[in-house]
Amino acid sequence: MTVAMMLPTSFPLVLLFHRIIRDRANAAGLLLLLVLGYVASWLLCGVFLQVVNWFLRAGISQLLWPANVGWISGAFILI
Repeated sequence: MTVAMMLPTSFPLVLLFHRIIRDRANAAGLLLLLVLGYVASWLLCGVFLQVVNWFLRAGISQLLWPANVGWISGAFILI
């Protein structure tokens, strides 16, 4: 999902970076490093927010709140 949603929006960045480094001997490696770093940062962000969501939902259920207040964890993540 990260590649499908976030990589197309970064395509101008990848093209610009490629234009800057195309004369270097290791241009392909640097381009691959850029793309892998981009995907890795979005993956880490997603994992972090999912863990926050799990802890918030566990806290909500421990407080014996009604089941229909799951939106609270979404609000905390957006804040």
